[in-house]
This record gives sequence, C-alpha cells and structure tokens, in this order.
Amino acid sequence: MVDARVSMNDLISSEFETVSNDAPISKLLAALKKTEGLPAIVMDGGDYKGLASVSSLLRNVDISKTKVSSILRTAPTLVPSHSVDDAVRLMRDADVRVLPVLENNKVTGVVPIRALLKVLSKSPIFKDVKAKDLAEKNSISISVDDDIGKAIKVMKEKHIKKLVVMDAKRNVLGIVKLEELAGDLLLKMGRHNRTSYRMGRGGQSIPDASPMTISVKSVMDESPVIVSQYESARNVLTALSQQNNPVVLVQGNGIISSHDVLDFYLSHTPQETSRVSISHLPDIDEIDRAFIEETLQRTFSRFERTLKSDHRMSVVFKQSNKAGLRAQTTVKISIHGAGKPFHAEASDWKVRLATKEACKAIENELSKGYRSPRPR
Repeated sequence: MVDARVSMNDLISSEFETVSNDAPISKLLAALKKTEGLPAIVMDGGDYKGLASVSSLLRNVDISKTKVSSILRTAPTLVPSHSVDDAVRLMRDADVRVLPVLENNKVTGVVPIRALLKVLSKSPIFKDVKAKDLAEKNSISISVDDDIGKAIKVMKEKHIKKLVVMDAKRNVLGIVKLEELAGDLLLKMGRHNRTSYRMGRGGQSIPDASPMTISVKSVMDESPVIVSQYESARNVLTALSQQNNPVVLVQGNGIISSHDVLDFYLSHTPQETSRVSISHLPDIDEIDRAFIEETLQRTFSRFERTLKSDHRMSVVFKQSNKAGLRAQTTVKISIHGAGKPFHAEASDWKVRLATKEACKAIENELSKGYRSPRPR
C-alpha cells in the first residue's frame, strides 16, 4: 500500500556492476569494490544468471581457482510492469538487497533496497508504528573479545547475517555484518609483506595464516544507528534507506534489518486473491475464457508444488497478423519468485491453442531446471 503514483521506473538505478559467469574470482572482487556492498550481476553473454556477493566467498572456496559460476545465487528479476509491492515481495522472499530489471531479456538497471525503503517510509502502514514493533526480539550477540572465526560460525549456525557486539556488562559496542566481515577479509586487505595482511582501516597487521583469529573489535561498526524503542517507524526507515546494508539497533529491543521492514509491510498489506495476472485477453466466449483460466491456473499450481515458495504468474496476450475476422495470438507467460525467473511464449490462430502451447513450453522449462534424479 504505497502511493499509486510511484512506479517501478521511480525505483530503478542504472548504477550496477556486472561480471561474467566464467570469470575468475579476481574479476568479481574488482566489481564488488565498486558496488559499496551490493552484489554484482552475473551474466552469461547477454543472459542474466544470478547475483554474486562477497559473503559467497566464505564457503571455503579456493579463490585462485574458483569461477564466479560456482558461487552465484539465483535471484528473481523485475520488469517495468511490476508494482512496488511485487518488488517488495520478491526481495523479501529471495532475501537479497538488489534485484535486476530486465527489458527484452536484457538487464537495463537494478532496484536496490535503499530505493524500496525510501518509498515504504511514506506508506500509511508505518504511520503509527514504533521501532519496537519492527525489531527482532532477543537478537543474537557476541562478545567484543570473540574473534572473526567465531562470529562467522555463529552466523552460519543461526542462519543470520548480523550480530550485536557487547562488552562484559552487556553494553552495546557495535555490530558486525556478514557481508562486511567478508569484505574485510577479502576486499579491504592489501598485501603488506610475505607473512601478513594490513587492514584497510587502521594499521593493524594480521598474519595470513590465521586471519579468522583477529578480534571482532577490529572490524565491527563502532557507530551504528541506535534509536529508542519508541522512535517512529518512518524515521527508522529513513535511517535504513541511507545504508546499502541496512540495520538499526533498538535500545533494549534488538535490531531492525531491511528484511524485518519488508516482512512487516507485506503482513499488513491486503493480499491479492489471485497471483495469476492476465492482461489483454481477447474478446472470446465464456467457454474459451474458462478453459484458458483453468489451464493457466493448473500450470501455475504445478510451479507452486515444485518450487514451494511464493511466486506470481504474468500472462500477456497480443494479437497480430490479422486476416479478416481472424488474428494470430501470441501468449507470453512469465513466472517470478524467489529463484530464477521462467519465461515462455507461443503463437497460434486459436487463442486456446496458443495458451495451451505456452503453458506446455513453460512447464518444459520447469522440468529442465528441476529434473528428478534417475533411480540407480
């Protein structure tokens, strides 16, 4: 529920970095240095493949030999016709901070989390909401005396990306973020000599044999945004929208991340009765219309059962090559969600057949990506 005058075009940024699917990790690192913490867009020729972020490199990979293709993560894409709510839902479900925008199957821009948060800060949903209503209660913390290795281990075990840093008296000293930890280890270290690295911030030298043993105090954010639990949600969202890796600490009530905001917004937004949108359907009789709607819904249901996550289907009909009372119909189907998008189209002089063939084509795409393993 945002201002209806806000369109996808208002959120799109032309500032993004791309890297080839078969490029070495060194190329990815060079691209990530320019993104200020946002993932890079991975391409295979002219085709979008996914996103690659610095935290992906914490998977015990050999940086000197690994290709970008082995660490990328699939992520949904947007098209200009998507709504702001669509962007919120896809970003929440995929748990990413940027979504590529495709036009004619080419990446023409990205929607970053900052743009979404800026728009949501003006939504009436957050008018009377306080910071404590958004905060993750009982957020997990770590001692200032712990090392990076422990911080990363806790994050992986708890499936989280942020930790509050406290002293022995439980006073908040700062926060560590998975992306920034990875950046400190992989991007902000320059070779100082044969046996040590030098941190990009400060002059501390770290033995390259054990970079995980340094204290989190050396890499934590010592000046995070801290607000009262009674701070207005709109002010919190404004503070979050000024960060590429958004997080706000709430006194006595944990932390607020962008995921918390997106989740709150969607849980308080009226849901559409159908996640299958059909546009420009030609003027046909009720029997044909019922057949088409049933066919599309059956195809969409198969995707839901297979992918087991929130997806949406967009179906666009277009007629051309008109000959007398007849016209050729092209049916374009797109399915977007938390994962790679699916696209297919088919044409026929009969609307029912064009729809049936388009459904068959996109189901084939699903089968290619999710083949069942052969019995041994």
